[in-house]
Amino acid sequence: MTSRSVSRLVIVAAVSLGLYILLALRYPLGPSLTNPRASWASMVEATGGSAAWHITIYLGLTLLHLVILKLLSSSEQEQTVLPRLQVIVILVTWLACSVVLMMVAPAGESHDIFDYIFRGRMMTEYQSNPLVDVPAEFDLSTPYIRYVAWRKNVDTYGPVWEGSSAVVAVGMRQVARWLDWWDEDQPVCPRSPGSCRLLMMYIAGYRLLAISLTGFAGWLIASMVRHNQVSLALAAWLLNPLTLIATAVGAHNDALMLMTLLLSLWLLQRRHPLLAVIGLILAAHIKLTALIW
Repeated sequence: MTSRSVSRLVIVAAVSLGLYILLALRYPLGPSLTNPRASWASMVEATGGSAAWHITIYLGLTLLHLVILKLLSSSEQEQTVLPRLQVIVILVTWLACSVVLMMVAPAGESHDIFDYIFRGRMMTEYQSNPLVDVPAEFDLSTPYIRYVAWRKNVDTYGPVWEGSSAVVAVGMRQVARWLDWWDEDQPVCPRSPGSCRLLMMYIAGYRLLAISLTGFAGWLIASMVRHNQVSLALAAWLLNPLTLIATAVGAHNDALMLMTLLLSLWLLQRRHPLLAVIGLILAAHIKLTALIW
């Protein structure tokens, strides 16, 4: 990739970041927590213009991602290659977009993160098993239960995910206590700014987990492809709008499942079939859909 091509890559990446900033400005995280059942549609006036704006942003992000892939694909055929610079641009863009998207309200993408938070707290704060007990057993005054979508259902995920969720919940509790933000006696969010601040911390914790897992998955992908395809593979994964929004906004546990599946492939490529099978079993104990792969 020539210096001119690198400049083009930076420009396209910057425009993509700008579109993500527009999403963060239109659907800010803080105000969305005042309504436990908020959605992106409820945060703006539901008009044809609003729908067109949203569709345009998503189409723009998709087209820009395709342009990035085209630029990187073309660079493979050039004699002058700057792979390290390409990787740096991709990683910086991914991190910048992830940080911006962490400021976006999760409700428009999915309410799953609120289920993760509440069920994680079920284990750490109430010594309850989300694979056996349902959120509906808790009083409506319990912090954050009003944000839960699947109150009458036990969790459908496996023990590997539940353990990971508990680790995040414990970690956020320790950080909150260190910051002196932990107060279970205050009114629950959205009636208490302190409780909402704590909820935002939990949201950040689960998002950071998903982002970190995505980054590790990117490393696995890069180590499995040929040297001259590293940049293209990383961009296809890390800069994919679906990947960015599903992890930095939705914090979906698919990031853990996919990372484990990629780890299995990585081990298989290095001729460790037994470890690869163990990885596949672990992935299935996150989400059963891993077995489809």
